[in-house]
Amino acid sequence: MLKNFLKAFLPGPFVNWINARYGPLRMGGPFASWEAAAAQCRGYDQTNILETVRHAAQQVKQGKAAFERDGVAFAEPDYAWPLLTGLLYVAACDEGRLSVMDFGGSLGSAYLRHRVWLQGLREVRWHVVEQPHFVACGLAEFADTQLHFHRSVTDCIAMARPNVLLLGSVLQYLPRGLLELETLLALGIPTVIVDRTPFSVNDETQILVQTVSARIYRASYPCRFFGQSEFEALFVTYGYRKKATYLCPDRASIPSQFLGYIFEKFDVRGSGVE
Repeated sequence: MLKNFLKAFLPGPFVNWINARYGPLRMGGPFASWEAAAAQCRGYDQTNILETVRHAAQQVKQGKAAFERDGVAFAEPDYAWPLLTGLLYVAACDEGRLSVMDFGGSLGSAYLRHRVWLQGLREVRWHVVEQPHFVACGLAEFADTQLHFHRSVTDCIAMARPNVLLLGSVLQYLPRGLLELETLLALGIPTVIVDRTPFSVNDETQILVQTVSARIYRASYPCRFFGQSEFEALFVTYGYRKKATYLCPDRASIPSQFLGYIFEKFDVRGSGVE
């Protein structure tokens, strides 16, 4: 079964390396509101963040590194097997077609990391929805016949017919939290993969501040650790059921766990339950 297959591939050594070198994600708070947390932060739109990610992604593109994640380049290949399994499952159920809406997908990090495993598919289209300055860089330096960049969900939907929505380590950084997730679920994309998303141990939402190690880049930003029950219930409201849940190896400096999910629409490929 898919769920058992996913469990066999955790954790990845690259996250162990990150944790050993930089330690767990440094979290402060909690704060009473997103605005209160944001007042203590330096945000995502700083040029140093884009330049750090751009440099690492260029190393991958030029064959000098195997993959990039969060602005860090890695020399040896390593794959997020649960995520990759979900992507290949979607393609297998759609006659070899994979069309991804990668919301908050940076410069195509997940695509560049896993593209070697996607080469045998009949059709691959990877659509990144990002902030304008990331999109401008992506279009100028990374876009190709498979990798595309869009400034908005509307622009992406106008071009693509996605069969999977990828939310990789992004939901926790959205100011409106579950309200923004609702907007994405209302699109009705058949499969949703949620990856590397933090949940509090007391099942209650917490608003925190994450400080990035200065050895990666200097930044801090608000971050939301979700309550798992409320999070899962929202998917049910929009007609999705869990295909699989998996534990991600990311760590934070507070009691928590990082999870991934694969959700399917009720009316897609049967019940959507394994």
